[in-house]
Amino acid sequence: MRARDDFCLTADAAKILGCSPSRVAQLARAGRLRHLTTPGGVRLFRRADVAQLKAEREPQATDPTGVKVPAAGAVS
Repeated sequence: MRARDDFCLTADAAKILGCSPSRVAQLARAGRLRHLTTPGGVRLFRRADVAQLKAEREPQATDPTGVKVPAAGAVS
């Protein structure tokens, strides 16, 4: 994998997170989503950081006893 494949643009991050690009920009400005800014002003997000934020934002399911169940596809 090439290093640039580790990064995505605002629109790509929005698709992954299921939100608008403007919301991704808000998250970046608020420090909730780390990013790099190119000299031209383009924000680049590490795909791993976007995936981590997505996992944090997904609601945790609970079983009938109240025990938290990992989200589908989560690795424990």
